[in-house]
Amino acid sequence: MSDSPKQASGKNVQIEAYRGDRSLKHHDRQLLDMIRKNHPEFRGSLLDIGCAAGVFIENMLNYFPDAHYTGFDTSEELVDNGKQILNRPNVELIVADVMEFTPSKKFDILIASGVLSIWEDFTEPLEKMLPWMNDSGCFYIFGRFNSANVDTIVRFRNNHVGGGWEGGLNSYSIHTVGDWLENRGYKAEFSKFELPIELEKSENPIRTWTVISREGEKLILNGANTVAEFYFLSVLKN
Repeated sequence: MSDSPKQASGKNVQIEAYRGDRSLKHHDRQLLDMIRKNHPEFRGSLLDIGCAAGVFIENMLNYFPDAHYTGFDTSEELVDNGKQILNRPNVELIVADVMEFTPSKKFDILIASGVLSIWEDFTEPLEKMLPWMNDSGCFYIFGRFNSANVDTIVRFRNNHVGGGWEGGLNSYSIHTVGDWLENRGYKAEFSKFELPIELEKSENPIRTWTVISREGEKLILNGANTVAEFYFLSVLKN
């Protein structure tokens, strides 16, 4: 029987990029700068959805040591690695799935980087996550969004590492997501992420690389033959 594509489960098993390296990625650096600008005296609670090994929380602690941090990820390997490094009373890292996780409190800041594109229906995780935000809170989402009014679903099988079909490269229109949020009483603001460096091809073909177009535009590609646009999405309650 052939291994036919199945609908993505919301779990990303492509964790190679998060093993070992504890440096911030460029989008994480920009997100950290946004939080420092918008919440300069932050001492509240932050939830990192899909925290991997807790690198973002580790860097937040450098600027906001008195805040309280919770992070969760589906990878037990990455969470265990983060726990060994972030052994502090104001940090809690948990192995959990978005659709099964129920926090005991609401949070002042939520962040989710590279999470939304795993689902083939973005409304499912958003309906689950949005209630975790305080009335005066802010939800920062980073990921693949499309500036054209087109939504795409992509399933891939990365034969370089083995395994079955999965998601993670879906791209929703900023119009679709923005309208959906605003119709539910939220304010949505998108800002495009511009990668400040050029990336070479990796041995792992699903990892992104860049090429410069004839017009001088930097394009982000991967081995699934997709071109990606990345945006920061800030969500507030109206």
